[in-house]
Amino acid sequence: MSDHDWDHFLQQSSALGILKPDAFGGLGGAGEDTAAGVQDDPSTSIQPDPPVLRVVRTGHASNGRSVFASDDFVYGHYPYTDGAAFATIDKRSSIPVSHRTTSSSSGSSSSGFPRCPSTGAVFVLCEIPPFRAAMPLRRTLTVDYVVVVAGEVVLCLDSTSGNEKTVRAGDVIVQQGTQHTWLNRSAVPCRLLYVMLAGKKIGLANGVVLERSG
Repeated sequence: MSDHDWDHFLQQSSALGILKPDAFGGLGGAGEDTAAGVQDDPSTSIQPDPPVLRVVRTGHASNGRSVFASDDFVYGHYPYTDGAAFATIDKRSSIPVSHRTTSSSSGSSSSGFPRCPSTGAVFVLCEIPPFRAAMPLRRTLTVDYVVVVAGEVVLCLDSTSGNEKTVRAGDVIVQQGTQHTWLNRSAVPCRLLYVMLAGKKIGLANGVVLERSG
């Protein structure tokens, strides 16, 4: 998705409470709360450095002995100008996995959005800066196991105003193929760790089949 499309999404998403960081400048007077429930902070318009994550991997020697296979770093990136930063920690093309192979993403950095292979799994770090949406609304044909590691975030489903829940550090979400986005309405970054497992197309009781979007 281009920056133009992303900007259009943000402009059309006021019902979700999504605002670009620079949009807060005109809300309220000095000392007043913004629509997100926190005071204006000009520093939130600055693009934070993407996360760098140390990853320790284990494996087996040729004689079957357990060993440390690697100890290196995975580097995050911003797929969208005003979205979240993502770092792909581990990616497998198929499950069950082969223990004779390791992740294809060790130490790598990608400019694209992390996607789960159609028959595999992917392990991702997501860091959402203050007053941002992680991404446009999207649906993946996956089951996602999500842990909020730090901060808090609003999980919004579809485009219906109010169809949302706030989750905080220590909370766990099982996301099953629903159209969604993550909104950070707070003044501090939110960090998520999640595993996506490939799933089938989503068939509804009325016969409609939902496809991946975004």
